[in-house]
Amino acid sequence: MPIPFSEIYHPYHHAPVSASGNLPRVRVSRAERQALHAVPPRSGRLRVLMVTPFFGDGGGVGTAAKELTQQLQSEQIEVEVLHWWPGFTAPLLIDNAARTIRLSSLKALLTSGREYDVLHFQSAAYGKRVKGGLHSLCQRYPVPVMYTIHALAAYCGEALHGLAPGFANQLADQLEMMDKAQAIVLLTRDLLALMGKHHPQYLARCHVIPNGTRQIGPCPALAAAQQQARERFNPQQQFPLLLYLSRIAREKGINELVRAMPELKRRHPDCKLIIAGNIDECIDEYIDENNGKNAESVGHATLIRAELNRYDLHEGRDFAFAGWVDGAPKTALLDLADMVLMPSYYEHMPLTALEAMARRKLVLLSDVAGVRHCFHTRNPARRSVLPISDGRNPQALVEAVGQALAAPQEMQAIVARGYRQVQRRFNWRKVARRWINLYQSHLGQTHLNHTHFL
Repeated sequence: MPIPFSEIYHPYHHAPVSASGNLPRVRVSRAERQALHAVPPRSGRLRVLMVTPFFGDGGGVGTAAKELTQQLQSEQIEVEVLHWWPGFTAPLLIDNAARTIRLSSLKALLTSGREYDVLHFQSAAYGKRVKGGLHSLCQRYPVPVMYTIHALAAYCGEALHGLAPGFANQLADQLEMMDKAQAIVLLTRDLLALMGKHHPQYLARCHVIPNGTRQIGPCPALAAAQQQARERFNPQQQFPLLLYLSRIAREKGINELVRAMPELKRRHPDCKLIIAGNIDECIDEYIDENNGKNAESVGHATLIRAELNRYDLHEGRDFAFAGWVDGAPKTALLDLADMVLMPSYYEHMPLTALEAMARRKLVLLSDVAGVRHCFHTRNPARRSVLPISDGRNPQALVEAVGQALAAPQEMQAIVARGYRQVQRRFNWRKVARRWINLYQSHLGQTHLNHTHFL
């Protein structure tokens, strides 16, 4: 039974707060109300409101939002975070001192007296379709709007042949957000070309700023996590250890990876697959491809386990589930693995790839349009990942693993290039400086406009 497609704005391990979709009333304490209205005096520094459904949670978007925020703050930019996913979570304000303040509603923030110079959206999940407050935020704060596109809906829809749930709604939300934004930021130049293909009317407002990555340095927590990972996932010192570290969804190539496992085990009997993702919490309806009907709602781990068992593969010996991992446990898994497998149908700027490169690990990544030139997948002398020729073909994955094992010196060169690329281009300090320059370029123009109207 195949794993289904996920939403482009995927909920990861979140779920609607109530079965009816209505959020319970938030009881805000007097101390929280006082904290919200205790507006800090203007310091003369740039003040940014980061608006994001995820912050340190929810995979790539949450990680990028949090790490960019922290780096901007270290560069003396004042950043407050509206951590809110309309319809799924109650709004929180995380102030510049990292204090979390619960909000009774978006209106509580809008009437608090807090002021910002820039609005920076990490998602298009705030439009009028979901009553997400985009218009209210822009009306209350007539300042430059920045929008980071982590998933270009038109590109995703094309890659999935329009089969992703809610695709039309997601595309409409993104178009609304792009209409509001003075600056639209894409993560790779490859995506800039795709924007020109699907939405040429927005190209003049587009910029390219990649994600960065930050890794845990040597510390007792990491050492403990590394020992635990070895004992739990590779006590027999099997080789190669293959790591899938991503959302458990069809577009991430999980079905093809499962189907490739019998041949991988035949060619490499000692290999083992570790699946790390949102499997413990994620329950989805499976659409039977044979009859088009809804099957029983089951967890993704159950589907994957049943399929691997059908191939006479056994949990513990041939594969293992790590569940949702972050922080030291994630870094420990990357350190343990021999290679990271990413047979995706599409990609934008996969943080998993950057995190693996930073740990000097080989990444096997589908040769997809969104990152083709970013990682030089078709240039053997420059590539920083080993391309999988077709992520939708299990045999292509088998051949890529075989190529990796047959040419260790070539793989070492790829790993070295990937590590250099992360250190030179995909580090948060450089990324944050580019964001600051973008903020300031638009802020100057806005101040001129305000002066003119005054």
